[in-house]
Amino acid sequence: MRFVASALVILAACSSPSVGPDGGASDGGLAVELRIMAPPAPAVGVPFPVTIVTADGSPATLPATLEADGASQRVMLYRGRGSASLIASVGGPLLLGARAGGATATLAIAAAERAERVLSGTLGGADLFWDAGADIHLTGATTIAAAAALSIAAGTRVLIDDRVSLTVLGTLRASGSPADPIVISRAGASTVAELVATCSPSILVPYPYAADDHQRFNAKSIADAGGAELVLNQDLGERLAERIFYYESNREALGTMKEKLRQLRGIPAAEAVTRECLGLMMTGR
Repeated sequence: MRFVASALVILAACSSPSVGPDGGASDGGLAVELRIMAPPAPAVGVPFPVTIVTADGSPATLPATLEADGASQRVMLYRGRGSASLIASVGGPLLLGARAGGATATLAIAAAERAERVLSGTLGGADLFWDAGADIHLTGATTIAAAAALSIAAGTRVLIDDRVSLTVLGTLRASGSPADPIVISRAGASTVAELVATCSPSILVPYPYAADDHQRFNAKSIADAGGAELVLNQDLGERLAERIFYYESNREALGTMKEKLRQLRGIPAAEAVTRECLGLMMTGR
Protein backbone atom coordinates (compact mmCIF):
# COMPACT_ATOMS: atom_id res chain seq x y z
CA MET A 1 0.00 0.00 0.00
CA ARG A 2 1.36 3.42 -0.94
CA PHE A 3 0.12 6.86 0.00
CA VAL A 4 0.21 9.43 -2.78
CA ALA A 5 -0.24 13.18 -2.70
CA SER A 6 -3.79 14.29 -3.42
CA ALA A 7 -5.23 17.49 -4.84
CA LEU A 8 -8.81 16.29 -4.39
CA VAL A 9 -11.32 18.68 -2.95
CA ILE A 10 -14.50 16.66 -2.86
CA LEU A 11 -14.70 12.86 -2.83
CA ALA A 12 -17.82 10.75 -2.46
CA ALA A 13 -18.60 7.49 -0.70
CA CYS A 14 -18.84 4.31 -2.74
CA SER A 15 -19.29 1.91 0.21
CA SER A 16 -20.86 1.83 3.63
CA PRO A 17 -18.53 3.06 6.39
CA SER A 18 -17.99 1.62 9.84
CA VAL A 19 -17.90 4.14 12.67
CA GLY A 20 -15.76 3.68 15.74
CA PRO A 21 -17.73 3.59 18.99
CA ASP A 22 -15.50 5.78 21.11
CA GLY A 23 -16.18 9.46 20.62
CA GLY A 24 -13.41 11.91 21.39
CA ALA A 25 -12.70 15.60 21.68
CA SER A 26 -11.42 17.80 18.89
CA ASP A 27 -10.00 21.29 19.15
CA GLY A 28 -12.14 23.36 21.42
CA GLY A 29 -13.49 20.28 23.28
CA LEU A 30 -16.00 19.36 20.55
CA ALA A 31 -16.92 15.65 20.75
CA VAL A 32 -16.55 13.95 17.38
CA GLU A 33 -17.22 10.59 15.79
CA LEU A 34 -15.56 9.65 12.54
CA ARG A 35 -16.38 7.67 9.45
CA ILE A 36 -14.28 6.66 6.45
CA MET A 37 -15.45 6.73 2.84
CA ALA A 38 -13.72 4.86 0.01
CA PRO A 39 -14.54 2.70 -3.04
CA PRO A 40 -15.41 -0.86 -1.93
CA ALA A 41 -13.23 -2.57 -4.57
CA PRO A 42 -10.44 -0.30 -5.84
CA ALA A 43 -8.25 -1.61 -8.63
CA VAL A 44 -4.72 -2.70 -7.76
CA GLY A 45 -2.08 -0.18 -8.83
CA VAL A 46 -4.58 2.66 -9.41
CA PRO A 47 -4.93 5.64 -7.03
CA PHE A 48 -8.22 5.65 -5.16
CA PRO A 49 -9.69 8.30 -2.83
CA VAL A 50 -10.14 7.94 0.91
CA THR A 51 -12.08 10.57 2.84
CA ILE A 52 -12.36 11.00 6.60
CA VAL A 53 -15.41 12.95 7.80
CA THR A 54 -17.16 13.71 11.06
CA ALA A 55 -20.06 11.28 11.35
CA ASP A 56 -22.63 13.95 12.24
CA GLY A 57 -21.38 16.51 9.72
CA SER A 58 -20.02 18.85 12.39
CA PRO A 59 -17.55 21.40 10.97
CA ALA A 60 -14.65 20.36 13.20
CA THR A 61 -11.11 21.32 12.19
CA LEU A 62 -8.42 19.01 13.60
CA PRO A 63 -5.58 16.70 12.56
CA ALA A 64 -6.31 13.04 11.84
CA THR A 65 -4.26 9.95 11.05
CA LEU A 66 -5.16 7.59 8.21
CA GLU A 67 -3.77 4.04 8.48
CA ALA A 68 -3.64 1.22 5.93
CA ASP A 69 -1.50 -1.91 5.67
CA GLY A 70 0.99 -0.78 8.30
CA ALA A 71 1.49 2.68 6.78
CA SER A 72 0.07 5.93 8.13
CA GLN A 73 -0.38 9.50 6.95
CA ARG A 74 -1.51 12.71 8.58
CA VAL A 75 -4.74 14.12 7.10
CA MET A 76 -6.07 17.52 8.15
CA LEU A 77 -9.81 17.69 8.65
CA TYR A 78 -11.11 21.09 7.63
CA ARG A 79 -14.76 21.80 8.43
CA GLY A 80 -15.28 18.13 9.14
CA ARG A 81 -13.64 16.66 6.01
CA GLY A 82 -10.19 15.60 4.87
CA SER A 83 -8.91 13.34 2.09
CA ALA A 84 -5.93 11.46 0.72
CA SER A 85 -5.22 8.96 -2.05
CA LEU A 86 -3.99 5.39 -1.67
CA ILE A 87 -2.65 2.78 -4.08
CA ALA A 88 -3.17 -0.90 -3.32
CA SER A 89 -0.08 -2.86 -4.38
CA VAL A 90 -1.74 -6.31 -4.16
CA GLY A 91 -5.27 -7.63 -4.33
CA GLY A 92 -7.28 -8.82 -1.34
CA PRO A 93 -8.88 -7.49 1.87
CA LEU A 94 -7.66 -4.17 3.23
CA LEU A 95 -8.63 -2.54 6.53
CA LEU A 96 -8.54 1.26 6.65
CA GLY A 97 -8.34 3.05 9.99
CA ALA A 98 -8.67 6.67 11.09
CA ARG A 99 -7.94 8.45 14.37
CA ALA A 100 -8.69 12.05 15.34
CA GLY A 101 -9.39 13.80 18.62
CA GLY A 102 -9.63 10.48 20.48
CA ALA A 103 -12.18 9.06 18.03
CA THR A 104 -11.55 6.09 15.75
CA ALA A 105 -13.18 4.54 12.70
CA THR A 106 -12.49 1.54 10.46
CA LEU A 107 -13.61 0.47 6.99
CA ALA A 108 -12.98 -2.89 5.32
CA ILE A 109 -12.52 -2.89 1.54
CA ALA A 110 -11.00 -5.35 -0.93
CA ALA A 111 -8.52 -4.39 -3.64
CA ALA A 112 -9.32 -6.10 -6.93
CA GLU A 113 -6.94 -7.33 -9.59
CA ARG A 114 -8.06 -6.15 -13.03
CA ALA A 115 -7.11 -7.20 -16.53
CA GLU A 116 -5.05 -4.60 -18.39
CA ARG A 117 -4.57 -3.76 -22.05
CA VAL A 118 -1.33 -1.89 -22.70
CA LEU A 119 -1.55 0.35 -25.78
CA SER A 120 0.52 2.99 -27.58
CA GLY A 121 1.25 4.22 -31.09
CA THR A 122 -1.36 4.55 -33.85
CA LEU A 123 -4.30 2.31 -32.94
CA GLY A 124 -6.33 0.13 -35.29
CA GLY A 125 -8.59 -2.91 -35.30
CA ALA A 126 -9.72 -4.22 -31.90
CA ASP A 127 -7.55 -1.63 -30.12
CA LEU A 128 -10.10 1.02 -31.13
CA PHE A 129 -12.77 -0.53 -28.87
CA TRP A 130 -12.36 0.03 -25.12
CA ASP A 131 -14.73 -1.40 -22.55
CA ALA A 132 -15.00 -1.98 -18.79
CA GLY A 133 -13.70 -5.54 -19.07
CA ALA A 134 -10.09 -4.37 -18.75
CA ASP A 135 -8.15 -1.25 -17.81
CA ILE A 136 -6.72 0.60 -20.80
CA HIS A 137 -3.12 1.58 -20.03
CA LEU A 138 -1.48 4.08 -22.39
CA THR A 139 2.29 3.82 -21.95
CA GLY A 140 3.38 5.96 -24.91
CA ALA A 141 2.05 8.61 -27.27
CA THR A 142 -1.22 7.25 -28.72
CA THR A 143 -2.96 8.42 -31.89
CA ILE A 144 -6.36 7.78 -33.46
CA ALA A 145 -5.91 8.32 -37.19
CA ALA A 146 -8.16 10.65 -39.20
CA ALA A 147 -10.12 7.80 -40.77
CA ALA A 148 -10.50 5.82 -37.52
CA ALA A 149 -13.07 5.94 -34.68
CA LEU A 150 -12.30 5.25 -31.02
CA SER A 151 -15.23 3.85 -28.99
CA ILE A 152 -15.12 4.00 -25.17
CA ALA A 153 -17.87 2.11 -23.33
CA ALA A 154 -19.42 3.29 -20.05
CA GLY A 155 -17.38 2.26 -17.02
CA THR A 156 -14.07 2.00 -18.90
CA ARG A 157 -11.04 2.93 -16.82
CA VAL A 158 -8.18 4.56 -18.74
CA LEU A 159 -4.72 4.96 -17.22
CA ILE A 160 -2.29 7.36 -18.86
CA ASP A 161 1.39 7.44 -17.90
CA ASP A 162 3.12 10.74 -17.15
CA ARG A 163 3.92 12.86 -20.22
CA VAL A 164 1.89 10.54 -22.46
CA SER A 165 -0.62 12.07 -24.89
CA LEU A 166 -3.76 10.76 -26.55
CA THR A 167 -4.38 12.49 -29.90
CA VAL A 168 -7.70 11.88 -31.69
CA LEU A 169 -7.54 12.95 -35.35
CA GLY A 170 -10.59 10.86 -36.24
CA THR A 171 -13.78 10.24 -34.25
CA LEU A 172 -14.23 9.70 -30.50
CA ARG A 173 -17.40 8.00 -29.23
CA ALA A 174 -17.77 7.82 -25.43
CA SER A 175 -20.83 6.24 -23.85
CA GLY A 176 -22.12 7.65 -20.58
CA SER A 177 -25.32 8.28 -18.70
CA PRO A 178 -27.38 11.33 -19.73
CA ALA A 179 -28.88 11.32 -16.24
CA ASP A 180 -25.46 11.93 -14.67
CA PRO A 181 -23.52 14.45 -16.74
CA ILE A 182 -20.13 15.80 -15.75
CA VAL A 183 -19.45 19.44 -16.53
CA ILE A 184 -15.86 20.59 -17.05
CA SER A 185 -15.72 24.37 -16.90
CA ARG A 186 -14.02 27.52 -15.76
CA ALA A 187 -15.52 29.03 -12.62
CA GLY A 188 -17.13 32.37 -13.41
CA ALA A 189 -19.83 33.49 -10.98
CA SER A 190 -22.70 33.00 -13.44
CA THR A 191 -21.43 29.53 -14.38
CA VAL A 192 -21.25 28.48 -10.73
CA ALA A 193 -24.76 29.85 -10.13
CA GLU A 194 -26.08 27.88 -13.13
CA LEU A 195 -24.45 24.68 -11.88
CA VAL A 196 -26.17 25.09 -8.52
CA ALA A 197 -29.52 25.96 -10.14
CA THR A 198 -29.42 22.89 -12.39
CA CYS A 199 -27.81 20.58 -9.78
CA SER A 200 -25.07 19.65 -12.27
CA PRO A 201 -21.97 17.91 -10.83
CA SER A 202 -18.83 19.54 -12.17
CA ILE A 203 -15.06 19.63 -12.31
CA LEU A 204 -14.14 23.31 -12.09
CA VAL A 205 -10.84 24.68 -13.41
CA PRO A 206 -10.54 28.31 -12.29
CA TYR A 207 -8.96 30.75 -14.76
CA PRO A 208 -5.61 31.43 -13.03
CA TYR A 209 -5.32 35.03 -14.24
CA ALA A 210 -8.75 36.24 -13.11
CA ALA A 211 -8.64 39.39 -10.99
CA ASP A 212 -7.75 38.62 -7.36
CA ASP A 213 -8.01 34.90 -8.18
CA HIS A 214 -11.79 35.25 -7.80
CA GLN A 215 -12.63 32.20 -9.93
CA ARG A 216 -10.83 29.96 -7.46
CA PHE A 217 -12.96 31.38 -4.64
CA ASN A 218 -16.10 30.91 -6.76
CA ALA A 219 -15.24 27.27 -7.35
CA LYS A 220 -14.22 26.70 -3.74
CA SER A 221 -17.62 27.89 -2.52
CA ILE A 222 -19.40 24.86 -4.00
CA ALA A 223 -16.45 22.46 -3.81
CA ASP A 224 -16.26 22.93 -0.04
CA ALA A 225 -19.97 22.14 0.14
CA GLY A 226 -19.50 18.89 -1.79
CA GLY A 227 -21.13 19.98 -5.04
CA ALA A 228 -18.08 20.07 -7.32
CA GLU A 229 -14.43 19.17 -7.59
CA LEU A 230 -11.73 21.80 -7.94
CA VAL A 231 -8.74 21.17 -10.22
CA LEU A 232 -6.17 23.95 -10.51
CA ASN A 233 -4.94 25.01 -13.93
CA GLN A 234 -1.38 23.85 -13.28
CA ASP A 235 -2.68 20.35 -12.48
CA LEU A 236 -4.70 19.91 -15.68
CA GLY A 237 -2.34 17.54 -17.46
CA GLU A 238 -1.87 15.31 -14.43
CA ARG A 239 -5.32 15.37 -12.83
CA LEU A 240 -8.14 16.13 -15.23
CA ALA A 241 -8.24 12.93 -17.30
CA GLU A 242 -7.89 10.79 -14.19
CA ARG A 243 -10.82 12.55 -12.49
CA ILE A 244 -13.04 12.24 -15.58
CA PHE A 245 -12.47 8.49 -15.74
CA TYR A 246 -12.94 8.21 -11.96
CA TYR A 247 -16.41 9.76 -12.09
CA GLU A 248 -17.35 7.79 -15.20
CA SER A 249 -16.87 4.58 -13.22
CA ASN A 250 -18.12 5.90 -9.84
CA ARG A 251 -21.62 7.22 -10.48
CA GLU A 252 -22.45 7.16 -6.78
CA ALA A 253 -20.08 10.10 -6.35
CA LEU A 254 -22.08 12.16 -8.86
CA GLY A 255 -25.29 11.38 -6.97
CA THR A 256 -23.69 12.71 -3.79
CA MET A 257 -22.66 15.91 -5.60
CA LYS A 258 -26.21 16.39 -6.90
CA GLU A 259 -27.67 16.10 -3.41
CA LYS A 260 -25.20 18.68 -2.04
CA LEU A 261 -26.14 21.04 -4.89
CA ARG A 262 -29.85 20.61 -4.07
CA GLN A 263 -29.08 21.69 -0.52
CA LEU A 264 -27.21 24.76 -1.77
CA ARG A 265 -30.06 25.61 -4.12
CA GLY A 266 -32.36 25.90 -1.11
CA ILE A 267 -30.42 28.83 0.34
CA PRO A 268 -32.38 32.09 -0.32
CA ALA A 269 -29.80 34.10 -2.27
CA ALA A 270 -31.50 37.51 -2.05
CA GLU A 271 -31.83 37.20 1.71
CA ALA A 272 -28.20 36.10 2.08
CA VAL A 273 -26.89 39.02 -0.02
CA THR A 274 -29.05 41.53 1.87
CA ARG A 275 -27.84 40.21 5.21
CA GLU A 276 -24.20 40.44 4.09
CA CYS A 277 -24.64 44.02 2.82
CA LEU A 278 -26.30 45.11 6.06
CA GLY A 279 -23.50 43.53 8.03
CA LEU A 280 -20.87 45.44 6.04
CA MET A 281 -22.75 48.71 6.53
CA MET A 282 -23.04 48.19 10.28
CA THR A 283 -19.33 47.43 10.67
CA GLY A 284 -18.35 50.41 8.48
CA ARG A 285 -16.37 48.28 6.00
